[in-house]
Amino acid sequence: MGALQWLVSTTRPDIAYAVSAVSRYVTRHGQEHWEAVERIIKYLKNTRNHLLRIKRNPRRDGRLVLESFADADWAGEADGRRSQGGYIIKINGSTVAARSILQKIVSLSSMESEYISACECAKEVAWVRRLMEELEHPQEEPTTMWEDNRAAIIHSEHATNHNRTKHIDTRYHYLRQQVKAGEIKLRAIPTDKQEADILTKNTAAKLFIKLKQQVLGLL
Repeated sequence: MGALQWLVSTTRPDIAYAVSAVSRYVTRHGQEHWEAVERIIKYLKNTRNHLLRIKRNPRRDGRLVLESFADADWAGEADGRRSQGGYIIKINGSTVAARSILQKIVSLSSMESEYISACECAKEVAWVRRLMEELEHPQEEPTTMWEDNRAAIIHSEHATNHNRTKHIDTRYHYLRQQVKAGEIKLRAIPTDKQEADILTKNTAAKLFIKLKQQVLGLL
């Protein structure tokens, strides 16, 4: 599992969800969990040429532009009904960071799980923005975060329906703070174009292949 997690963090973000799922059973695993690991290894063997590719700067002005994708699968965990979140950070269309995370709390709605995932993504975006500024590539505009849940987008901009959202942990309102500060701008994207979708759930093969190619830079 350590070797697979290393691959996720370097060249194969497309296996992030599968590795995250089987990692939950490292200390108490059974035959079905071992077979799941074998499937991941066979998949890697059959797609060993599908590596993460960093493209040359396609912009004529030489600027480096940051964007991100955030998504979540509500209550997808069978054992505790927690949600799986995921995010992707890109610079000029090339993936530089990707993560699949089992959220720490149980969400009461799909909006809540998406909002929490977007907050986790916002923290990573803030770090990358500071790094790019130190490298003399400051981001003059808010970083676009692509999100396929419109309720989460609206909630990031201002509090809505307080009775349904007042229970959300205050630490997750960091996202709203970043939006107000002009650091991040959430924008809507169709689910079939949400690249972070493959980091949150088992995705249909055709859609998985399409999104994987976009994440890895194979298109």
